[in-house]
Amino acid sequence: NQTFLLEVIHALKDVNVTLQLFGDGPDLPTLEKRIVALDLRQRVKLHGWIEAENIWKEIDLLLAPSLHEGAPNSVLEAIGHRTPVIPSDIEEHREILPAALLAPLDVKYWVRLLRKIKHNQERELPRMVEAMMRCTSHLYFDWKSRFEQIVVKDDAAEN
Repeated sequence: NQTFLLEVIHALKDVNVTLQLFGDGPDLPTLEKRIVALDLRQRVKLHGWIEAENIWKEIDLLLAPSLHEGAPNSVLEAIGHRTPVIPSDIEEHREILPAALLAPLDVKYWVRLLRKIKHNQERELPRMVEAMMRCTSHLYFDWKSRFEQIVVKDDAAEN
């Protein structure tokens, strides 16, 4: 839903933000034309295909305005990298995050939210990560802890 993001960035004319888009696909020529039409060439960077490990160091905030997902891999990767996320309110994101952290697909809503974040990003971004991590602790599996549980339990049962 990159065209949605272009509309959001276009509406944020007075805010210094850059949209970094990674990947490619058949919609790229249409996307490039839309960037030109909205005069966003200086504010939208098209990176093409890049290995995932090279993306996260460049990202302050993941915008995930998906219409639908198979598995929301980019959201899961962001969570794994402790990168704050604004995900759309779709079923696939609801499986990972609570409704309070999801955003309706409404340009004005996203513009207000991004203005709020940009106005005080030193407070807002860590707050977002904290809320996200609290809600997603069930996504992590600690092999070491589980192994110790099993071994200690088995050793205690034998003695």
